[in-house]
Amino acid sequence: MIRGDRVRERRILLNLTQEELAAKARTDQKRISKYEKGQSDATGDTLAGLAQALETSTDWLLGLTDDPTPKFQSNELSPIEQKVIAAMRRGDRMAAVAIISSGH
Repeated sequence: MIRGDRVRERRILLNLTQEELAAKARTDQKRISKYEKGQSDATGDTLAGLAQALETSTDWLLGLTDDPTPKFQSNELSPIEQKVIAAMRRGDRMAAVAIISSGH
């Protein structure tokens, strides 16, 4: 489950409102509020969008590491690479293979 305290901590560190974070992560303010309160969990593309918007890793948001530094910058990846990674993070290897095979 996503660590709401970390979402809030990082949002404040980056001087973002919930509305601004929601826009960057392609979701809505109510959902950001629920994440921060631990009332909802982010998965897949939303989790990836939050990590990108908060300039951190999904592992840090999930509490799997204490290092908030992302291992790579998402702007270094092509849109196809980002889709493949999002599919893999969801555990959907078949979707990742399909994306690679189709080229988009």
